Amino acid sequence: MGFVYALAGNPNCGKTTLFNELTGSRQHVGNWPGVTVDKKVGYIKPRRTGIGVVDLPGLYSLSPNSGDELAARNFLIEGKPDLIINIVDATHLERNLFLTLQLAELGRPMIIALNMTDRLRSMGMEIDIKQLEQRLGVAIVPISASQGQGIDTLLKTAYKAAQAANASGCINEFYPSPLLVAIKRIEDVAAVYCTKAGIPKRWAAVRLMDGDPQMVQQLKLTPEDKHRIEKIADSTAARYGERDIIIADRKYRFISRICAGCIKRNAQPQSISNRIDRVVTHRLLALPLFFSVMTAVFYLTFGPPGAFLSECMIKAIERLAPMVGAGLKGIHAQDWMVSLVCDGILNGIGSVAGFLPQLMLLFFFLSVLEDSGYMARAAFLVDRLLRPTGLSGKSFVPMLMGFGCTVSGVMAARTLSTQRDRRMTILLTPFLSCSAKMPVYALVTAAFFPSGQAAFVVICLYAAGVSAALISALTLRKTAFKGEQAPFLMELPPYRLPTFKTLWVSISERIWDFVVRAGTVLLMASVVIWFLREFDPSLHRLATGSNENSILAAAGRFISPVLAPLGLGFWQAAVALVTGLLAKEAIVGTLTILYSTSTGISVSAALQTAFTPASALSFLVFVLFYAPCIAAFSAMRRELHSLKWAVGWGVMQTCIAWAASFIVYHLGTLFMHLVKLIP
Repeated sequence: MGFVYALAGNPNCGKTTLFNELTGSRQHVGNWPGVTVDKKVGYIKPRRTGIGVVDLPGLYSLSPNSGDELAARNFLIEGKPDLIINIVDATHLERNLFLTLQLAELGRPMIIALNMTDRLRSMGMEIDIKQLEQRLGVAIVPISASQGQGIDTLLKTAYKAAQAANASGCINEFYPSPLLVAIKRIEDVAAVYCTKAGIPKRWAAVRLMDGDPQMVQQLKLTPEDKHRIEKIADSTAARYGERDIIIADRKYRFISRICAGCIKRNAQPQSISNRIDRVVTHRLLALPLFFSVMTAVFYLTFGPPGAFLSECMIKAIERLAPMVGAGLKGIHAQDWMVSLVCDGILNGIGSVAGFLPQLMLLFFFLSVLEDSGYMARAAFLVDRLLRPTGLSGKSFVPMLMGFGCTVSGVMAARTLSTQRDRRMTILLTPFLSCSAKMPVYALVTAAFFPSGQAAFVVICLYAAGVSAALISALTLRKTAFKGEQAPFLMELPPYRLPTFKTLWVSISERIWDFVVRAGTVLLMASVVIWFLREFDPSLHRLATGSNENSILAAAGRFISPVLAPLGLGFWQAAVALVTGLLAKEAIVGTLTILYSTSTGISVSAALQTAFTPASALSFLVFVLFYAPCIAAFSAMRRELHSLKWAVGWGVMQTCIAWAASFIVYHLGTLFMHLVKLIP
């Protein structure tokens, strides 16, 4: 018979790392809170064991402050897992145990996975696990999820606990007798309601003692029983203090006593994290250092190193098309089939795949910064910049994830505690350059700017996206989203050296997502673009080089007058931008299909005949700002719970893109004329 284990713990305690170890999954992990924003489901390897594992978003308590915490709490209470594996960060035992005591009150079988014990030893500290087990009444298994240590013992202990189905044994120990009696009296009153609602009695009684109005609504108490519970709680509060802090105070007192007896601290010099933080969070040095680091990342990605790797990849792909074409002709394939495979599919997908080395470089550097713990510090640094706009540094986390994929960034906004902050962050994230736009930047800048200048142009594009997001945030703060800002509280994880395994999982997950899009959306787009380019409106196939009479050209000419003031009044640019609504990478594939075969020259050379440097910059700015792809739009509509907001914001972004491109094109054209006048 199979069981379901729920992994529950504080943010950044190693839940997802343990989930990957248990299931063989490759979920993204990071050295900062909020990486997991929805529950993930897998099976203990080998799968035939039939034991399911649910990786829940991190939560500090069972009183949720955000959507992801609410999802975790609801699963623990309503999902009724057979076993809760409470992952506890051994280096922050006192803080983590508060959630442990709350989980114990759910009455579910539970064990503790004491994670990061190797790091605890390096800090000169030890935990008396036997004594801790005795005090908590819960089996404890020391592990190091990142090193794969203690996993077998954890699985054996978990299976025994799930089979025994015994609930945690410490729930009566951290309350004094009079308070415990009051809680049990509330349990007796609420018992019938708890059974109907499927809510654990002890958990409900504690929440009612705290005066939680949501629990009153969930249980649907009658006025008489509600009054009886209020009377019990008020009389208890008269003895122990304010009602809403009685429970928390007693738990923290219990935790302090446990930690005082179980934790052994040896004299240690100042930690490495503290010494590094003296520099990277310095009042004057922090922001210049952060901008220098990000500039170096973009220079290495889009400058000579990244450009050289992509050039090698593109040359390798260019050799593939003639070979495939010759092979197809060798088996007497029809001309249209050869054209579809070589001019359509290989050119469309291959042109995007050529920029995989640069993507891998970018993902590598970002993963190193995330796993090292630096990005959590960056959130604090950026808080100073974001706060005047109405946002806090916590919005930096989902917005940074938006640099990888807008969908991930939008979903990560669930970690924010207020609806105001969540909505603002969701609306601003599409302004940031996701990885799908990177191949477009790389293709166009390589055609018009030397490698050093190309890196500078890309840095400016990323900076322009951030600036637009900040200006929009300031505007929203003064119009649609007036109100108090949420306080910014975020845990600073210790610095650590990224492991090859975590880097590989992080990079491969992002690359795989890119490859999947190339194999689905881009494949479909390439086939459709090829067909529309090859046939006229009467569905007669055109001769090679006569694309001007194609269906695609007719559709593009219908749109191009709107883009003419931006220097983009030719149908190829219009068509490329429309396909970008499917996926931004499709822009590169479309341009390659349209220019590589119709001109007989390289794509870069063809682009130089179609665009001027000013119109190329205008094109890049439009790509940066206009409406997000269909996947991002769907995520925004779902997270905003409003089709009107999602559509309206996409239209507004496109209007901003048009205005910004108009300014860039005309300023660029003016600059080019002035340069020609200089002797």
